Amino acid sequence: MDNLISVEKLCEIIGYTPYTLRRKCRERKIPCYKIDGVYKFLIGEVEEWLESKKQRVVDKTKIKVINKIKMA
Repeated sequence: MDNLISVEKLCEIIGYTPYTLRRKCRERKIPCYKIDGVYKFLIGEVEEWLESKKQRVVDKTKIKVINKIKMA
């Protein structure tokens, strides 16, 4: 388990506060391990979790709206 990282290190990576990250751990919303009362994270599991949270972002400036109305 060489790939274990701390709450503080993961906060640096993903931008959460330690409070938010620990809350997500308690709510079981992020994969973690509690070892002697301290949350630890496996890099691979966190990467998979982050990948599952990825959303497609659309640039609205590049969308063309075409209205075709048939006049009968």
